[in-house]
Amino acid sequence: MVAPIAKPFVPKKVSFQPFNDTVLLQPIPRGMTEGGVVLPENADMGPQKAYVVAVGPGWPTEDGAGRIPMDVAVGDTVYLTLTSAPHKIKLAEGEFLITRMRDMIGKVK
Repeated sequence: MVAPIAKPFVPKKVSFQPFNDTVLLQPIPRGMTEGGVVLPENADMGPQKAYVVAVGPGWPTEDGAGRIPMDVAVGDTVYLTLTSAPHKIKLAEGEFLITRMRDMIGKVK
């Protein structure tokens, strides 16, 4: 019997603040459920899931008077589009992904 993998560590604060509509994510490894149960490789072919770690302030409005609010918040679990190509970065707190709001297809409620 295989022991379940622990849920990835998601830091409460990171040394990175995204700009505009970018989001810093902690990826959830493919083949692992929310509870940490490992699935066979061929069982998980859906979109990439990730935890939101940091969120930019939103894209500026056309008139520059404000910003378009972001649809996600720190702590949300989101799904990325299959065609998205998030950038990988290393910070003191670990390895993360950076992507834009438009590369997310939804969040878990």
